[in-house]
Amino acid sequence: MIDIKALEKISSHSPAYANMLDALCRIAPPGAIVECGVYRGGSAAVIISACEGHNKIYLCDSFEGFPDHTPDDIYPANIKVEKGSCKITIDGVKSNLQNLGLNLKNVNFVPGFFEDSMPAFAEVVGPIALLHFDADFYNSAKTIFQYLLPKLVKGAFVVIHDYYSFLGVKKAVDETFDSKKLTPIGQEGVYYEYNI
Repeated sequence: MIDIKALEKISSHSPAYANMLDALCRIAPPGAIVECGVYRGGSAAVIISACEGHNKIYLCDSFEGFPDHTPDDIYPANIKVEKGSCKITIDGVKSNLQNLGLNLKNVNFVPGFFEDSMPAFAEVVGPIALLHFDADFYNSAKTIFQYLLPKLVKGAFVVIHDYYSFLGVKKAVDETFDSKKLTPIGQEGVYYEYNI
């Protein structure tokens, strides 16, 4: 597991969330690991560290900041969500990950807003063992689920951040998954084990 103190510089995830993501990566079946919503690379660092170069890893993000939100996207009062906020370049993410001593040999960056990038990406990605969703928006979730859930292998994990805090994410998840089969990760997120 990557050093939690070092990770705090680029991630807002709790140690419990990072530890659960690390554990799920280590027990995921064979297949690609896909993260949708990269920001500074905090979760990506956990994923790369846990996979130790054995899986293909895809980091998908606009790398242009947030898209426009919709009426389905309701956020806590203390969180300001504006188009273009949370912007970081691919080079910025690479730098953050390399500063943690991570090998990026098996890491592929997939730039573009999800409605633009997911159709083509779904055609080339192959079977997915773990899908980490941290994209904060209802339409983003629906697009990702539409294109990537059919690529999941039996026993794959879908890990969803912000399930409890961003109501658009919760709505999209509840429309897609049986909520009784979601396993909480503290108050930050949930995961779902995909069994066909």
